Amino acid sequence: MPRPQLDYQILDAVADDVESVEDIRGKVEPSGLLSGSNFLESLRRLTNDRLVEVCVLKGVELVGVGEGVWPTGSVEDMWFRITSRGTMLHGNWADEGAA
Repeated sequence: MPRPQLDYQILDAVADDVESVEDIRGKVEPSGLLSGSNFLESLRRLTNDRLVEVCVLKGVELVGVGEGVWPTGSVEDMWFRITSRGTMLHGNWADEGAA
């Protein structure tokens, strides 16, 4: 089954830096693919597939919670970064001229 286009847009948004949910939304919104439920589903799918990792603030430092882990708490308090697997998938997508 092909991966939804929104997944690739989110990977593109986090490809070069750790991003907050608000920042990712802002980068993805122009694609026209954004709706509340599918955005959260994509973030969870990308996390479960180990393509992005959730980070949370511990004091003043962002710390990864581990690949494939979705922590408890509000998604608005989470940050996301691309994993090595996500970088490979994003690179293939970008090489096809989609990014």
